[in-house]
Amino acid sequence: MKKIFGVMFFTAMLWLLSCQLFAATITAGDLRGDDNFINKILSLQKEDNTVVDNAIYVATDGSNSNKGTIDSPYATVYYAISKAKAGQTIYVRGGTYNQNIVITKSGTEGNYITIRNYPNEKPVFDHTNYPTDGGAIIELSKVNYIHIQGLKLCNKDLKSNSGYGILMRQGNHIIIKDVEISNINVPDPTSSKVGANAIILYGNNASVPISNVLIDNCYVHDCQTGWNEAVTVNGNSEYVNVINSRIENIGNIGLDFAGHFNACKDSSLDQARYCVAVGNVVSKCVSPNATSYGLYNDGGRDNTFDRNVVYECSGGIEIGSEEGAKYSDYPVKNVVVKNNLIYNNTQAGLSVGGYDNDATGIVYNTKIYNNTIVNNGNSDYGVELGINKTSGTDIRNNIFYKDNDLELIKVRFTEDLAGDLTFKNNCYYSTRTASNFKVIRYGETFRGFDNWKTASGETGIYENPNFGDEYSLLKNSPCIDVGDSTAYSGKYDILSNERNINNIDIGCYEYNGSEVTTTTTVETSSETTTTKVTETSTESTTTTTTETTTVSESSSETTTENAVGSALEWDFTDSNWTDKTATKTVYTVNGLTVRHNGTSSGIKGFKFDKNTKSNKLDYFYIRLNAKAKDKLTVYVNYNSSKAGNIVVLTLAKVNDDDTFTTVDTQSVEALKTGDYKITLNVSDDGDYIVYTDTTSSGTAFYNKVVINRAVTGNMNGDGVLDKEDVAIILKHCSGVQPITDSTMLTKADINNDGVVDLKDAIVLLGSIN
Repeated sequence: MKKIFGVMFFTAMLWLLSCQLFAATITAGDLRGDDNFINKILSLQKEDNTVVDNAIYVATDGSNSNKGTIDSPYATVYYAISKAKAGQTIYVRGGTYNQNIVITKSGTEGNYITIRNYPNEKPVFDHTNYPTDGGAIIELSKVNYIHIQGLKLCNKDLKSNSGYGILMRQGNHIIIKDVEISNINVPDPTSSKVGANAIILYGNNASVPISNVLIDNCYVHDCQTGWNEAVTVNGNSEYVNVINSRIENIGNIGLDFAGHFNACKDSSLDQARYCVAVGNVVSKCVSPNATSYGLYNDGGRDNTFDRNVVYECSGGIEIGSEEGAKYSDYPVKNVVVKNNLIYNNTQAGLSVGGYDNDATGIVYNTKIYNNTIVNNGNSDYGVELGINKTSGTDIRNNIFYKDNDLELIKVRFTEDLAGDLTFKNNCYYSTRTASNFKVIRYGETFRGFDNWKTASGETGIYENPNFGDEYSLLKNSPCIDVGDSTAYSGKYDILSNERNINNIDIGCYEYNGSEVTTTTTVETSSETTTTKVTETSTESTTTTTTETTTVSESSSETTTENAVGSALEWDFTDSNWTDKTATKTVYTVNGLTVRHNGTSSGIKGFKFDKNTKSNKLDYFYIRLNAKAKDKLTVYVNYNSSKAGNIVVLTLAKVNDDDTFTTVDTQSVEALKTGDYKITLNVSDDGDYIVYTDTTSSGTAFYNKVVINRAVTGNMNGDGVLDKEDVAIILKHCSGVQPITDSTMLTKADINNDGVVDLKDAIVLLGSIN
């Protein structure tokens, strides 16, 4: 298939990382909250789509005068909430809703009120031309035990008032899962007058914190937020878990655990605290106003960033304190940054500490363990690690790597403002030699890696880490088994491989005897594509596809063939086709047989005359093999001095006894000379012929035949093949959310081999890219 499978597999692996095929394995130790809430989160990782009884239904064709049943649904979610009781589920059927959702009722412990999509359907809350400016698409205030799942919120274009996808002011035990939010936009991204957030938790009450919140497997993208962030946890907020979500194409910061912005009037409580960001992929967060990090802890305390991927933002991860100078009694402290992959951001990969002498505060007791930080920065600020106003920063088992000669790390300010630094067992490497290695610390330049080790106490290495794909470690990497095992970075690495806690590796990956590799070999006449992938276990998968082209007669023409969901094409106008003028010539090229009646010197293509034979194979035809639901398009050049002639083509299936069964007949009105196309629909797998019985005063020449191969796989029922459908198959393959419905399993078997596996996800992905 001309390198298609190998290229598709490698592309798929890159994308699968970002859309959570390798979603972080979540354990109780990763989460924050009370025991019941943590157990609830863990149960959701295995939850299926079984429709519950005693549910309330909302649909686009519903009415609030209805009964709220599946056959008599309500029209608005707001009205459905007014009828809901603790423990009930509101199913929102697929379709587009121009309404907002104000949640005014609470569930109880063990009896959440759930507002979610009906399984395999996608309800879209679209605020295009919404009658009021500002506000939120979903608003929660003073409510508890609420579960929101499977909705899409989009197209809130603000004018003069700030607006949000989801706004929460007070509440606890809130679940936001599998929610997509896009295009929440300010009118002027350079102005601070109007702000936008996809999700904001705004803890403004000193008596009642926002507490025990889950944001899980959400997709936030394409939001122009101005000076605000895509996802913000601010003020009196605690025990917030942001896990396995994607944030991309944002006009400012991706996720911010914020504090000291006067959300809560009690300064001792005005900090997001005990929050975690685990397993998220954040990319392309770029502000026109200032440096925008993918993940940011600005004023929060006691928070953790673990097993995230951050790339192509202004900066990777920052632990800062923008307003901290005024709140020195309540500093940023006890933040952990571990097992993250941070690469290709335009400024610093990881920055710690207040960046200004006066306004910003000191960041205390930051742990930076087992991160891989690669190729961040430019000539203006080209560091992998930037250390500003800090105290007690512990930096162990990290990889700092550049493929140029810019600085790897930099320590700003004086020792009294950036002191008590620990460097242990880190790996450094750039195009500089070890003797030419350079670090600026406290205004002093240290040249040579040995000098840096002496000055800093570093016990690490200056060696090429020997990266594999996605900056993983190959088997001969010097980073294997040489980390500092006293620095506990958790049970799992970024791919959920268990850490060897006694001989830990340096960086975000733990080498376990397997590698993430892709190898593609192609031969000329008989093409062989071999793709070898070893994933997160020691089990490897080898797939070999061999395709041989056989061409009869003198033609060397080949077929343009793409993946399922694309097209197979035979172009008769190609100069490689020969003997076009010879009548009743038969060609067989890549499985397509043509018997034609010659051509003329002025027309490229094959002439097909009226087929009067009862056995069509004795006359003029196109014969090929096709699959169920294929669309077969024949491109025709028609030549006549008269207008209004009809060109008719018939598609017939070849039976086992060489008789024929008509499957489809289509026509086109040919207005004098011109190019036309006729599309025929294939009913099921088999051999087919295309012919014409039409009498016409003109002449039709067939130029090209294209099969557009139908693809199953619209798993969520929204009528669009997209990455959400791929994600459903991936969750099944990984065991996170198995598909149990037989109809859905058939739909998920994209390549029709009787098994739903990773190959189906790859083929579907290739069809939508």
